[in-house]
Amino acid sequence: IIGNIESHAQNKFTVFNRWGDKVFEIEDYDNKERVFRGKTNVNGEKDLVNGTYFYMIETDDGLKVNGFLALTN
Repeated sequence: IIGNIESHAQNKFTVFNRWGDKVFEIEDYDNKERVFRGKTNVNGEKDLVNGTYFYMIETDDGLKVNGFLALTN
């Protein structure tokens, strides 16, 4: 769940692995239907391995937020 994302309905959420490869990207993330569930959507859909991933959120009003998440299945 991304806090306050509903205030930025037009957004792009991107997840990268530890080597900087894009593994997930979605526009208009909403914490309901358009979410990250630990699967890649780049070059097919499959479960991602446990580990640390980095994310970037960009909004239509120029806000950029970067951080990391720990994925455990």
